[in-house]
Amino acid sequence: VDIEYIIPVGCVINAFRKAKRDDDVMGACWYIIFVLLFIFIISSVRPVSDVFDIQHALHENLAADEMPGYNFPMNFYQIANYGDFWAWTKGILYPACFNYVYYNGVPRHTVYTKRNEFAVVGVNRIMTAIRFRQVRAKAAGCPAQQNGTRELAAGPC
Repeated sequence: VDIEYIIPVGCVINAFRKAKRDDDVMGACWYIIFVLLFIFIISSVRPVSDVFDIQHALHENLAADEMPGYNFPMNFYQIANYGDFWAWTKGILYPACFNYVYYNGVPRHTVYTKRNEFAVVGVNRIMTAIRFRQVRAKAAGCPAQQNGTRELAAGPC
């Protein structure tokens, strides 16, 4: 069954004329129209699925990849001390960021000049130095840790 939705334009125009008496209502209507148009334009311009694919590839190659040198599967989210952090840095992060050859042994600069030498996961480029920062958080202050979903936490958990 096909259902057609029809907007009664005459009623909408009449409502705008009546609302013209109150500037606040008219301003709110225009603001809602602006926000809806802004959301539509931004969501149609940005390739959300492509951005998600790139971010997911970064996550899989840097955070979810197993660290070498352990007898059990360990990734970024199981880091518990400085030794684990530096093992991840030297075993996962450094090779991903400073790999100068493709998987078949061809140097990166032969294909796309020297601008492609610092490509991470093929498409992202390192623009500046990599900096590590330490953020201290209270152990019981993170509700995401209590649910077991550290990767979805918005704060320093």
